[in-house]
Amino acid sequence: NVVHVVLRQRRRGAAAAITALAALLLASGDVETGLLPAMDEGGFVLDYELPVGTSLEVTDATCRRIEAVLRATPEVQALSRRTGAELGFFATEQFTGDMLVSLKNDRERGIEEILADLRERLAREVPAAEIDFVQVMQDTIQDLEGNPAPIEVKLLGLDYTALQQSADRVAEALDHVPGIVAAKAQHSFGSPELVLRPDLPRVATAGLTPGSLAAQVRAQLLGQVVTQLQEGERLVDLRVRTAAEWRVDDAFGERAPPLFALRGKGQLPVPVAAVADFERVLAPNELERENQVPMVRVTANVQGRDLGSASAAVRAAVAAVPLEPGVRVEFDGQQRTQAKQFTRLLVVATLGMGLVFLLLVVQFRSLRLPLAIFLALPFGQLGALLALRVCGEALNVSSAMGLVLLIGLLVKNGIILIECAQSLAASGLDEAAALTEAARLRLRPILMTTLAAIFGLLPLALGIGSGADLQRPLAIAVIGGLLVATMATLVVVPLGCAMLAPGRLARERSEVRDAR
Repeated sequence: NVVHVVLRQRRRGAAAAITALAALLLASGDVETGLLPAMDEGGFVLDYELPVGTSLEVTDATCRRIEAVLRATPEVQALSRRTGAELGFFATEQFTGDMLVSLKNDRERGIEEILADLRERLAREVPAAEIDFVQVMQDTIQDLEGNPAPIEVKLLGLDYTALQQSADRVAEALDHVPGIVAAKAQHSFGSPELVLRPDLPRVATAGLTPGSLAAQVRAQLLGQVVTQLQEGERLVDLRVRTAAEWRVDDAFGERAPPLFALRGKGQLPVPVAAVADFERVLAPNELERENQVPMVRVTANVQGRDLGSASAAVRAAVAAVPLEPGVRVEFDGQQRTQAKQFTRLLVVATLGMGLVFLLLVVQFRSLRLPLAIFLALPFGQLGALLALRVCGEALNVSSAMGLVLLIGLLVKNGIILIECAQSLAASGLDEAAALTEAARLRLRPILMTTLAAIFGLLPLALGIGSGADLQRPLAIAVIGGLLVATMATLVVVPLGCAMLAPGRLARERSEVRDAR
């Protein structure tokens, strides 16, 4: 059989094993990476934001246009809207909010295709609104993580003006990166304010005081409570104010109703523009800091591309952007969370392999035999990556957990094989014959246990059942790793045992028997 031929020509067998390992490495080296599995939850959250200071009436009218576009989409089943509140259960301004959209179960298009179409249509039909799409579970997880955007570039420095200018350049550069959508500099242009600058000599000449001038202008703009009405068990203020066209007009100082100043026994009307100057300005309403350092964030989403390659492209694009002096860059968002999670999983996998290796050393009372068993691990890990690439799945948290799970599953097959070979060697067979016979005798148990695991994970790998998309990458990784590593266990492990631990099988068996 194959094991007998490999053991007779060990150098050629080792060369063939190394060649196969290199081929697996090349075939699986370009696998995509991400944070969470791509899921179709059957619904999504639409976050919208209008220019700062937009009134509630204008926000409502804009939202009705967005709702009309959503209702015209054939896959949309139902929707609900909130203004001044978001899914994170906190209050916001009256020009922001979100919509929760539910999709039909029987539809031809996937959620990614639907979102891409809606993003294009809404950008064309409602250009004043900044709109972002995210699925419900992903939005909740991102809020809990504190990283609401997949791509987030932090610009830190001491001058807010320099930070805002640099952020605009970075956002413009990200717009030209393939797969990056909805790039936005998260600095506020400020709330629109109407600044009153009274001319004190003219105010005094008109018979007014700065206090009376401010009180009358405030009453014209914001209204004045004149009485209260009882509504049930509570009192509601009744406010009187000027008409809306006077309050929102750019020439408020010229068209506003006149003020009244006391002169002797009568009241004389005084135009507002005669005693004060008005100026419309944008006052900053939000200044963000991190560790007491001024900061401006640039956020973006990823569409039609994996998070890993998109993050690398973003870093390259930001590195080519000329920044203002004193501005430094940090990367955050899901790309940073992805790096942290992969680092933690790598630590877990390393600890797992160390503990398994220690257990094998105690069981076999040898360092070489566990090394021979561990030769199947690289084949299993690369086989899992190859399966992910073939199936179009990314290496994310779910599939990385499958790689960790493979450590125990693959070592188990090696233990079955080596234990049988030790028993045969202790009965008098030479090492090569013991390894060949052990591979033949343990072929059926190894295949049965491997097939049992594969068929148990097959429904998840095929995406059958509710919530299967969440664990599909894990199932694909485990199935691919088991298929490749099982063949490596039956061929590479006996070869490694013969080359790394020659003459150790019978000796280790006798030492264990004497110890008992």
